[in-house]
Amino acid sequence: MAAVMPTVKPIVVDSLSLLSLKCASRTFDLSSRLAHVSMRDQIVRAQLLARDLKRFDSDAVRVLVVGAGVAGAAFAIEAAQAGLEVAVVEADANPLHLQSGVTTRFVGPFLYEWPSVFHDDQNYPPDPGRHLGTAPPLTPTWGDDQPVSAAAMATQFLDWLRQARHALRGTAPALWFDVDKAEVKTFVRRFVHASTLNFWRWMAGLPQRPMPPLSLTRGSADPANPPGAAPLAGYTPDYVVLAAGMGQENTSLPPAAGSPSTVSGRRFWEVDDLKDPAFADLRVGVFGGGDGALQDVLRLLTQFEHPLQLLAVLRKDAVVRKLLARHEGALLTIEQQSRLIGTWTLGQDVFAEVDAASRDVAAALASNRALRDSLVRQLRTGNGCVQHFVRDAHFGKAYLLNRFVVHLIDEAGKTAIANGEAGWNRTVEYRLYFGSEAAGALQRGRGVSGLPYQVDIREANGNVQTCGFDRVVVRLGLDQQAVGANQLIQLSPRDSGQRTAIAQVPLPFVTSR
Repeated sequence: MAAVMPTVKPIVVDSLSLLSLKCASRTFDLSSRLAHVSMRDQIVRAQLLARDLKRFDSDAVRVLVVGAGVAGAAFAIEAAQAGLEVAVVEADANPLHLQSGVTTRFVGPFLYEWPSVFHDDQNYPPDPGRHLGTAPPLTPTWGDDQPVSAAAMATQFLDWLRQARHALRGTAPALWFDVDKAEVKTFVRRFVHASTLNFWRWMAGLPQRPMPPLSLTRGSADPANPPGAAPLAGYTPDYVVLAAGMGQENTSLPPAAGSPSTVSGRRFWEVDDLKDPAFADLRVGVFGGGDGALQDVLRLLTQFEHPLQLLAVLRKDAVVRKLLARHEGALLTIEQQSRLIGTWTLGQDVFAEVDAASRDVAAALASNRALRDSLVRQLRTGNGCVQHFVRDAHFGKAYLLNRFVVHLIDEAGKTAIANGEAGWNRTVEYRLYFGSEAAGALQRGRGVSGLPYQVDIREANGNVQTCGFDRVVVRLGLDQQAVGANQLIQLSPRDSGQRTAIAQVPLPFVTSR
């Protein structure tokens, strides 16, 4: 008689987050080499990982989270709610230290979903009546009807974190601050090495070896930690989640030959003075074609802190409102198509296509005199000039809203000046140069044309011209040698490429249950 095989109940686990975020054995990365990195995306990504990790490994007990930013805190609360014991280590003295105190950078969970119908309410999580789903009970809450400063967002987020930890009581995540980065890095590498060896021992049918405990000589416990929270000394996690940030931002231009120092701009998460009235009469060089550069270009050129404010004022004109409404369908299609193409494509091709399409729509709108007349009244008046240098032949990774509004101002300005229209010659001038990059820069008192910054610009044809600036804004992306996960565990390019390809898949707006 044939033996009867035992019935095995299959375990069904959503695995996309596990595949896209796994960067080493039992190690996940929430912050680096990812395509969708808004604060809302960070929250959703963290919640999905916590949900799927617990379902995948019901025997998991402890998780160590490296970094107490938006992603790290959101994951910690969701994982603790799922029944995991969570410890969070942070090198700074407070969570969300990058955003806290930054009043010149505005954010919103749906700021860049324009022209979708739900872009006009920046509360998170959104009301279920907006048809975006019902968020988990302890989803981070922040926002307002309009985008808020990063500092205001951080205050609201920290209020939520305090309330969420209180609601979890004895099972709340334990937070540790002022830890030594080098010691954390050493532990993560030891953890990855040991868990990798144990995986191969498991494959060979050999017994598991003990995992290394966390050993930190420095770190202060948050006063709100649960009374029974495990101490860091001897803490042995089952998994490690890296949420230490996207990496080091490149805000420096290459030095000119013989120059002892580089020319640098301010970091993205740093209070700046771009809205100071004096900037309307300065010559400013902006270097970069991503979201950071486009945001700063718009703040330099317009009267507003973010582009939604500009569009809201333009819509007050009935003629302009109809014009925008007529083209918003095309813009929404462009945005949706670009996201879908990006899911299946690595490289810059998708950016070239979406840039060309959005520029065509901007040019069509800019051909209307009523729109130009309305737009010029929203620009800053002054004798200054913003010269914008983009290395590629198009803008790079940027939200549709930013790239469209920059193209709209550029196209409208060129048409108006060619027609000799009054008003445009009194606004801050904008000059956009594609295929151009800084070949060398130096600061030496009052240099070219009496300006303190001297930058050699290499053009697309290989020619080099020297330009002088009062100030420079440098947004050259991330230093790929200083990406967070690479610094901690030295990922190979092959692993990184595979993970990044899967992580191109767009995230939900809300983690709905």
